[in-house]
Amino acid sequence: MTSKIGHDLYARRKIEIEPIFADLKTYLKFKRFSVRGLAAVDNEMGIALMAENLSKLSKIIKQPTLRPKKSGVNRHKPAIDTTFLFKL
Repeated sequence: MTSKIGHDLYARRKIEIEPIFADLKTYLKFKRFSVRGLAAVDNEMGIALMAENLSKLSKIIKQPTLRPKKSGVNRHKPAIDTTFLFKL
């Protein structure tokens, strides 16, 4: 955090990562895990993130003119990949 790179990564985190968890808490009421064990928690988090992505997709489908921003704050590559893959 004391370096310039660390400061920039932390600033980008507030834009990219924190809103996802805020939406999970606010709209899906996802405040704690209801299972035990790393594999079970991994699956439950995946389901919660999938629900979040489906809600975003439904908004895009309802309003076809709504597209991701090409300029501005979200123009850079994400610092952390938020894509979640299920392990079968």
